[in-house]
Amino acid sequence: MVRTPRRVRIQRLLIGGALVIATAVATAAERTPLPTTASGSPSVAASPRFRINGNVTGLYPGARTRMRLTVRNPNPYAIRVTKIRTSVKVPARSSCPARSIKVKRFRGSRRIASRTAVRIKINVSMRAKVPNACAGQRYRLTYRGWATRA
Repeated sequence: MVRTPRRVRIQRLLIGGALVIATAVATAAERTPLPTTASGSPSVAASPRFRINGNVTGLYPGARTRMRLTVRNPNPYAIRVTKIRTSVKVPARSSCPARSIKVKRFRGSRRIASRTAVRIKINVSMRAKVPNACAGQRYRLTYRGWATRA
């Protein structure tokens, strides 16, 4: 019986271990939710990437409405959007606080085929106890979403 040198056995073990780790990392990367910003660029450098656009009009103190968001998937594969969060910002000289607008989060599961867009509706309201001047106020909405490869 010919015996394999110890150095060769160690190299084989290291290569095998590296392959197992690389496979595990690749599998985990496919299933990790990835946040994206309103401009569509992810806040981490990985895929899947997607874009979120939307706005709301007709708000006044005490009003409730639904905002339509357009979610675009530019990838050559389908994705599943699982969460969308909206941040509200106001101009520096505004008398209306950002908290006067309440935007419901999207939590669910929406599949988007490759290179297509879907509309997602989200509830939006303006608090009743804000000045009437807030009705015409412009608010900046930014979106952050999470998706996985479908």
